[in-house]
Amino acid sequence: MICWNYTSWLQPESLPAAPGENDPSGDLPCTHVNALGSDNPLRRELPEDLLLGAGLIAVDPLEQARIESGDLLLALPPKQWDRLPVVELQRVVAGQVARADPNRVAVFRSNGLGVEDVAAAAWVYEQALQAGAGVTVDWLYS
Repeated sequence: MICWNYTSWLQPESLPAAPGENDPSGDLPCTHVNALGSDNPLRRELPEDLLLGAGLIAVDPLEQARIESGDLLLALPPKQWDRLPVVELQRVVAGQVARADPNRVAVFRSNGLGVEDVAAAAWVYEQALQAGAGVTVDWLYS
């Protein structure tokens, strides 16, 4: 989990120890949390009160979050997610939604899809080929 505020953008070593804590200077509360951990419907890495008080919760994708995002599933059943500001990450990136209250934390709860990883790897590989970068490795042992 990564939590930062505007101070920690400038001084990465000043990251708060936990979501919602002030940075060491005491100036600003945590404004954003990236949660990239467990994809298990029975586990959580984010405290329920953080999610229930969030100004925005971005997930990728929503249907997968409804199946395996324990953080959200343990906070509220999916039928009650309309009480949470849960949106798909693509809507945030496209500028269609944003956190309405800057005093409430924004959360990105990444679930990810394997197909996204494969697509990203293929793109990087193609770019490397075009740039003549990298080396060919013979994976067969003699």
